[in-house]
Amino acid sequence: MKFSFGLFLNLLVVGIIVLLAFGCGSEETIKGSLRFLNSNGEEVPQVGVSIKVFDKDGIVAIRRKSRVVLGEQIIQLNGEESSSEFVKKSFTNLFDIISSTPFVDEIETDDAGLFEFSFNGDEFLIAVDLVAGDKTPKWLKLVRVSSHKPKGIDLNAGNQLNLGGSEDFLTLTEIENQFKRRLDELTLLAEWKPKLELQNLIYVSPGKFFMGSQEGSAFRNQDEIYHEVTITNSFWMGKYEVTNERWNQVWEITDFNSSEQKLPVSQVSHGKAQAFCWKFTESEREAGNIPPGFIYRLPTEAEWEYACRAGTSSVFSFGDEPASLSNFAWHKSESRGDRQPVGSKSPNEWGFHDMHGNLYEWCFDWYGEYRSFSVVNPLGALSGKGRVLRGGSYTSEGFQCRSSFRYPLTPITRAFNIGFRLVLGRPL
Repeated sequence: MKFSFGLFLNLLVVGIIVLLAFGCGSEETIKGSLRFLNSNGEEVPQVGVSIKVFDKDGIVAIRRKSRVVLGEQIIQLNGEESSSEFVKKSFTNLFDIISSTPFVDEIETDDAGLFEFSFNGDEFLIAVDLVAGDKTPKWLKLVRVSSHKPKGIDLNAGNQLNLGGSEDFLTLTEIENQFKRRLDELTLLAEWKPKLELQNLIYVSPGKFFMGSQEGSAFRNQDEIYHEVTITNSFWMGKYEVTNERWNQVWEITDFNSSEQKLPVSQVSHGKAQAFCWKFTESEREAGNIPPGFIYRLPTEAEWEYACRAGTSSVFSFGDEPASLSNFAWHKSESRGDRQPVGSKSPNEWGFHDMHGNLYEWCFDWYGEYRSFSVVNPLGALSGKGRVLRGGSYTSEGFQCRSSFRYPLTPITRAFNIGFRLVLGRPL
């Protein structure tokens, strides 16, 4: 695939880098050349061009930072930006990150535009700044030594942002897709917010927050590692926990106790909660009651805490003092030993009821250790023995109702103090 700088910089010249690998084992000698094709189609050696080489640690650091910075770009969109402006800014941000990341080697091309270096490992990232008149194009290439072909590697073989797939870096297509998705969501918001609010769903916009609890915080557990999270996808979340009334409607249950309709549904396993989401999505999609591309699902653990905190960083969404908990939560000391009707306690600042207490709520995630660095749209562990429960319940002590408190439980578990809350959002 021919690399197009025209999309970004409207250049009149095109550069070529050819890398050749020699030797075997863990250390390879990488040889290459750097030349320009000028406007007449003639190859011109590029002399004294600085080339930075990054090892695996540098690659990981650049990837993490670039995803966070892109997330910040996404949440700042207001609908007036163009795709080309957004991509150009993303491109500039990426190279700012590269410039601030430690590299393992820096070399320069010689009088013939040739260079070589040794690399201990099977993967490296090469970053090049070229000067072409009043333009400064930037080249980026991820190279895996083990996959070298005899003819070497041509930087022009692919777009410079397509660096081995989404696990390595964001691709140009992925950047453009995230931009388009956010603009689509802003358009949907104007149409759907009034409709969905009538269904007791509250819109949650993208943003950043600190998840977990700071060291020294009251009742802090070791699994509450404090770290920054960026949420780039907006979603709607249920104002209340799913009630018996909604449960019976979706499953078409007619034999029920009418006095319990406003109670949150309990004794629901993780799988049964997900099955409910699928069935509800199907019926609401057929009725035209949800935006295209959206589904009902369980919240991720990050989405849940983001909505629970509602912009706060305190122990509870209302502050640090447990004495005020009774205004917001049904918990052990005053619940009378049973769940209570939803919405009968005060909501948090974003309008959500019973985020503290009443019933524990299933989250989508497998339980696992948090990252200690900034992350974007985390989904928890890839697998595990327990799914995450959040929020505490009517059987919980006050400290178990904290915004950061998390608890793993086998997903087949059904209990009187476990329920769930819906999210209407993009598929995970």
